[in-house]
Amino acid sequence: MSARPGNFPAPRQCYRGTDIYRRMAESPLWVCEPKLNGYRSRAGAEGVCQRNGGRLEAWGHPVICDGEWVRGQGFTAFDLLSWGVRDCRSLPYGRRRMLLEQAFADMGFAIVPLLEGTDPLPAALEAGYEGVVFKHLAKAYPDAHRPAPWWVKCKS
Repeated sequence: MSARPGNFPAPRQCYRGTDIYRRMAESPLWVCEPKLNGYRSRAGAEGVCQRNGGRLEAWGHPVICDGEWVRGQGFTAFDLLSWGVRDCRSLPYGRRRMLLEQAFADMGFAIVPLLEGTDPLPAALEAGYEGVVFKHLAKAYPDAHRPAPWWVKCKS
């Protein structure tokens, strides 16, 4: 597996106040992350690469992560694709998140935080984020060729 981007999975979209938003926000099967305002990127042995293939910085770590390159902050990871020789994409998100936190514990890199509450969008917008992304804890990393119903993006 390579950090070179290729295709990235695209989340589905929803809006605050809808039934689906409320059900995801209130369900213990879903977690919510802030939607960063940056460039979708992957980080791996080749460095941090943008979706268009541009290299942003050296990396040199045995993990490949999906994340965002945020101007002034650098790379922030939000999902783990592989660790060493292990492809993690088929693992449920809850397990990938736990492994991501373990992998990054000693590296000093940023991981997108999880948001609390039954209506996380207003707080995320107030904090300067672009929106929120809900992820189902039991689902694998989405296929890059179609929107995943278990990654749902909500913006203002």
